[in-house]
Amino acid sequence: TTKSDNIDEGKLLQQYRLRNVVVAIASFSFAIFNYVWQLTHPVTAVEMLATMQSQSAPLTAIGNNGKPTVIDFWAPWCENCKFAAPTLQSIEKEYGDRVNFIMVNGDEARNWPLIELFGVDAIPHLALLSDEGDVE
Repeated sequence: TTKSDNIDEGKLLQQYRLRNVVVAIASFSFAIFNYVWQLTHPVTAVEMLATMQSQSAPLTAIGNNGKPTVIDFWAPWCENCKFAAPTLQSIEKEYGDRVNFIMVNGDEARNWPLIELFGVDAIPHLALLSDEGDVE
């Protein structure tokens, strides 16, 4: 029985090696595909800003959850907004658990009352609010 055990172990070892090689090749292929995909389909700054807006805290969070709030008024045509988007996104990732980040697209008519409320006279515009909702 020891000879058949050795043969079974040898076959099992071969199967494991083959599986590991297949997994390694598949992982490498997926990494190359992902790199090429991201290279040919870059995320634009406007897409980044729109995504941040869709994931931003609701307006009702202002002064209600004990966190200060940053409201960023932006627009798709605003070059400064596009330039600052990656930095703002990294700041949001770092401080998002301690600060509310609310993105407001100034080109959307539904946001005009909010723009008037905060006295936004130019885009980009950042409004800083205390944890109680007071404008800083």
